Amino acid sequence: MNEHFLKYIYSFTIALIFVGCAKNKTFNNIESNSKNLIKRELIRYEYEDSVYEDIEFYINEKNDTVINQIKIYKKGILDTLSSHFYNLMLTPLKNGKSKGKITFYSNTDTITNKIRELEFGFAQFSGDSIYYKTFKVINVNNV
Repeated sequence: MNEHFLKYIYSFTIALIFVGCAKNKTFNNIESNSKNLIKRELIRYEYEDSVYEDIEFYINEKNDTVINQIKIYKKGILDTLSSHFYNLMLTPLKNGKSKGKITFYSNTDTITNKIRELEFGFAQFSGDSIYYKTFKVINVNNV
């Protein structure tokens, strides 16, 4: 089987275990875009010993759901080795463009002897045109 598929199955299985063991669950609507009918939601699961998990996901008008980020906190501190998330930093430039860096953290970061490819893409709108740009790196977690 594809290695990436196995990683996602593993992450999904771990998430299901956490969901089944949760003491409390909080569901919050973070953001809603009525034009495209996409909701951004956050659900928090609270466990024993001051451990909680925040899962951010998107839901479209057909109730298709995509998990975006999973952050696990232990005593209020983000556990980066158990979580699956990214940090995006953007700095506006004087010419109207932006300079940025995205750093990706995964619960599979501790697996040794693997090749990791990270590709980041974005769409840029200019007048009536759309330009799509991608950046690809190997064995690093930021672009």
